[in-house]
Amino acid sequence: MGSNSLQGRAAFVCLRFARTRARYYVAPNAGAQAFRARSRGELTTTRWNTMKISIKSSCGEARVDWADYALLRDNIQHFIEAGKPSANYAAIHAIERAVDDGQVAVDAARLRSELLAACHKLRQLDLQDCAVSLRTRALVTGCAALPERRGTARARLAGWRLPTREQSGSLIEQLKPLISIMLTMTRTAVDGDRIAFRLEGR
Repeated sequence: MGSNSLQGRAAFVCLRFARTRARYYVAPNAGAQAFRARSRGELTTTRWNTMKISIKSSCGEARVDWADYALLRDNIQHFIEAGKPSANYAAIHAIERAVDDGQVAVDAARLRSELLAACHKLRQLDLQDCAVSLRTRALVTGCAALPERRGTARARLAGWRLPTREQSGSLIEQLKPLISIMLTMTRTAVDGDRIAFRLEGR
C-alpha cells in the first residue's frame, strides 16, 4: 500500500473518531503526532498566549487577550443562544472576523448593550462548567484549518483544558479585564459610533 493511501486512511480514521466522540476537530491530513497531542488536551501556548486584540474607539485605544474574548463568545453561544449564534449577539460574534480578516469594526452602542446583557446572564457561571467552541479549540491546538461547523462543547466533559491560566472560579471574574476595557471603550457610544478590532500575534 502506498504512502498516500496510508495517509489518506489515517486522516479518515481521525475524522471518523472525532465525529463519533464529538470531542476533537482534526484537520484532514493532520499528522499522527499532532492528533495525539490534541487528543490529550494539550494546547499550543504560542497561539493563545500571544494572540491579542487591539481595540480603537473614540474613547482611545487598548489591548485585550484574544482567549478571553473567545471564552466570552463561546459561552454566550453555548448557554444563552442554545449552541447557535443569533442576531441578539451579532456585534460580539462579529469580532471573531478579525481572526480571519485581520480587522473588523462593529457598532459600539450595540456591543455595549450585548456585553452588559451577557454579563448579567453569565454571572453565576463557573469556569469548570464553561464551554469551548470547535473554532476556538482548533485555534488553541494549532489546527491548520478552522472548522466550518460552529458547535460548542462543555470543556470538562470533553476532556479539554480551557485557554486560561485559571481553571476554576467565576467566568466573569476571569473576564474582568476584558469586560472593563470594552465597557470603558464604549462608555460614550451612541447610535452610529463604530469600534474597531484588530488581531495581533497570530
